[in-house]
Amino acid sequence: MFDPGYLERNPFFEAADSKLGIVSPIATIYRWAPPQPVKAWTVRPPPVRGDPLEAVWFKQARGAVVYRGSAFLSNYLENLFIPDAERHVVHRAVLVENGLNCAGVGPADEQSTEFLLSTEPDFHPTQIINAPDGALIYYHLAQPAAAVSLEVVDASGTVVRHMSSAPIIPVKEAAQPPEPNFWLATAEPLPTAAGTNRINWDLRTDDPPAFTHSFEINANAALTPPSPEGPLVPAGIYTLRLTVAGKSYTQPVTVVNDPRSPATAVDVRAQYALQMKLAAGLRASWDAYQQVAALRALVAADSALPAAKAFDSTLAAVSGNPEPRRGGGGGGFGGGPAPPPTFVSVNGNLVGLINALENGDLAPTPAMQASYAAGCTDLKTALAAWQTASTTGLAALNAVRAQNNLKSITVSSTGLPVPICPTR
Repeated sequence: MFDPGYLERNPFFEAADSKLGIVSPIATIYRWAPPQPVKAWTVRPPPVRGDPLEAVWFKQARGAVVYRGSAFLSNYLENLFIPDAERHVVHRAVLVENGLNCAGVGPADEQSTEFLLSTEPDFHPTQIINAPDGALIYYHLAQPAAAVSLEVVDASGTVVRHMSSAPIIPVKEAAQPPEPNFWLATAEPLPTAAGTNRINWDLRTDDPPAFTHSFEINANAALTPPSPEGPLVPAGIYTLRLTVAGKSYTQPVTVVNDPRSPATAVDVRAQYALQMKLAAGLRASWDAYQQVAALRALVAADSALPAAKAFDSTLAAVSGNPEPRRGGGGGGFGGGPAPPPTFVSVNGNLVGLINALENGDLAPTPAMQASYAAGCTDLKTALAAWQTASTTGLAALNAVRAQNNLKSITVSSTGLPVPICPTR
């Protein structure tokens, strides 16, 4: 696999095919052999258990998956499962090395049969997926609950994930996603029904707030969440804290490193530390924008005052526009100095950085650390501008308001932590 940009710059380089044939479409598979019609032009009746199996080939193979769960025995791990809706079977292939390639071969115990086959004519398997990522959690409610919450606490006592039974509002981009809606994951609140309920923690922290979201397609139906997502937590012991009707129950859960990951525990910890700094920056830029927006709403009531209009323009230059006009320009010809950072622009830059760290387990590179330092500095600049506007700028506006017999506008203490940025 090569970056498309590399191939475009090197037209004479013959790259290997990015697609690899694992199982031939004319590979032999087996299905129940339906009885032959009594006479021509009659419909063949469905087969029944006990009928012989007949060798056929794939007809509607789709939705294959490499099994990476733990429900089956270890000899099923990393096997390829291929459903065929027309043949009413699920075919299993063991992946073996074939030089530099990989091939799928039939298991020794399934040479003349299939992993799963059915005589039911309505059995049309089309998609196979692995179990939900992370930890499966079961809890039993003796009666329906008004509210249920679950917190994940790390070894230091910090709550890294909050889940509850409250309704979850989808991100605005979910209304018009870049791919068909059936690919998108729908976040579900915790169930409150009486009986045994099952949920899963995907081993991630809370999603950081962002003004824009994207969908990095998972290629499994209903499993593509919006990005940015909260970072994956490193290996360690965590505590699940379930709260129902004011009473809490705890249970430990151990997170282990993926054995396939080439990264060391130190690498993963360093990556997580940088991701959490980025998530903190996203939260700070989001909260600061909300504070500016609240002040702008108060200032808007005095739009007739020239001083109010001027002050609103100052606030807009600090907050930024979360929904810029499409097709708008970004400066004149010949370039020029970059505009001062806004909370929206800082948030967008940090989103790109935290998404880039989702590409795999790896220690942050110097370039990644430098990008974070730049984003952190921009955040400090925007926070300083907001501090000046909410004190000196607001005081000047209130002086004008007093001259016009209007009450002063007050803002609550910002309470926004100023990040400590690394030197570049």
